[in-house]
Amino acid sequence: MFQQRIEHLRSICKEQQVDGFLISSASNIFYLSGFNRFLVDHDGYLLVTKSSVFLITSPLYTEAVRKFTPDLAILETSPDAWYSQMVKQIVDKEKLTVIGFEEKDLRVAEYFDLQEEKIATKSVSLRNLRVQKEQEEIKAVEKACLLTDKTFDYILPFVKEGVTELELSEKMSAFAKSQGAEIGFPSIVAFGRHSAVPHHMTSDEKLTKNSFVLFDFGLRADNYLSDMSRTVFFGTPSEHQVTLYETVKKSQEEAMKYISSSLLALSSEKETTNDEPQTTNQIDIFGKDVDDVARKVIENAGFPAYPHALGHGIGLEVHEAPTLSKYSPEKLIENMVFTIEPGIYLPELGGVRIEDMFVLQDNQLKQLTNSSKQLIILN
Repeated sequence: MFQQRIEHLRSICKEQQVDGFLISSASNIFYLSGFNRFLVDHDGYLLVTKSSVFLITSPLYTEAVRKFTPDLAILETSPDAWYSQMVKQIVDKEKLTVIGFEEKDLRVAEYFDLQEEKIATKSVSLRNLRVQKEQEEIKAVEKACLLTDKTFDYILPFVKEGVTELELSEKMSAFAKSQGAEIGFPSIVAFGRHSAVPHHMTSDEKLTKNSFVLFDFGLRADNYLSDMSRTVFFGTPSEHQVTLYETVKKSQEEAMKYISSSLLALSSEKETTNDEPQTTNQIDIFGKDVDDVARKVIENAGFPAYPHALGHGIGLEVHEAPTLSKYSPEKLIENMVFTIEPGIYLPELGGVRIEDMFVLQDNQLKQLTNSSKQLIILN
């Protein structure tokens, strides 16, 4: 598995005309090597050349590398020979002309270290390195999603008057741990007007009657993440609040229908017009078009559209490729995992967001989070 991923990276090196690649992000180091024991980001670097793979790190991690990834060649740093000197040794030994680096991750100081060693570098995007998930990755995501649904069911009975946002968040975290998972990113629990802040910082606000309660959370299981949002109502919602909720629900449903109907139409067209074997690697559905469908439902109902992308990829990190945004040119591709999360945010009233995770498999849209999306009213 890791060898195939390394070869994929080498094909990117060839396309970008670089002789090797310096991987600095912990997520990509794990993806390419299986090692994920760094306590702090940038405690290690992976250097991939045409013939070799080196993990450059301090002696603090040597035994862990040998134990968990014994096939990796280790280059130990020291106070007299930091990572850039280790890279320079390999550059000279293998006669590398240019090495690529992660343009979204390498720190400025690290870049200057490489320049000081007179190493020729090229900034390269690895945005699409992990965009198509392997079956084992999808299984891990499915596990995280299943536990996310269980966590949502668990937390609802605790939604009572006087409870705080932080108390609910802490209970969710404790339950996740009891299930063998962990909270994947800081959970958002937002009461009342706080729910109109898309990235509200969970606080000690107490729950009062007639309030929206927004949950946005995800779990990490087997290194892979989930991400789901649900909005429930505590008390008795007004007709306007029900309309607000149902509009968001319809927005997501229409986006899902657009993807599914487009996949069906494209599949039928291939069957009738192409005698060659079908392929599902390229699907002519653009993320920006899906966003447009969802956004128009909300705008046509007279509400302000959400101030964020409709969705994002997710896997080892909570935000990965692709992006379902009006600014994104990306196509949806087989084995992509992504969210669809429309919302309406009214500062004077509160906000509603409904978010689910999906995967494109076998030319179909498969939903991975399955908690109820009917308006749940709690008293």
